[in-house]
Amino acid sequence: MKKNIIAVTFMAFGVFANAQTTKEIKIAELLETMGTTQAMKTSYEYMIEHYKKSYPSISGEYWDRATSLVNYEDLVQKLVPVSTKHFSEQEIEDLIAFYRTPTGKQMITKMPAILQESMQIGQTWGVELAEKIEKNLPQTKQQYDNPPPLMRFK
Repeated sequence: MKKNIIAVTFMAFGVFANAQTTKEIKIAELLETMGTTQAMKTSYEYMIEHYKKSYPSISGEYWDRATSLVNYEDLVQKLVPVSTKHFSEQEIEDLIAFYRTPTGKQMITKMPAILQESMQIGQTWGVELAEKIEKNLPQTKQQYDNPPPLMRFK
């Protein structure tokens, strides 16, 4: 009887341990192969540098402690269901194969710089658009008590 209880217990633990499907495991592998964690770190560091410049009175210790709370693996696990919904297991395998090629590796290497440049372009574009809207839609200020403020980046 005790042997049966022990066997069932180990089987139950095995089921929970294997709750992640092979597709989910492959997606996590894809995200790692793509350098997703490094891209997230780069984006976070860029954001923190922006805030440090915008709020110079906040101590460096605060930003260091805030950074120590970041768990990129947790975010990767939260991203897995998104890819699960949009890609088949075969497509995931194909993407893993691509990102292991020289071209895929180049994409991974260059993507952080591309993202950073793209973010800067997007910010500039957003400010220009906000100014255009404010200039061309003057009734906005009259129509609303508190229109949204114009975004400014330093």
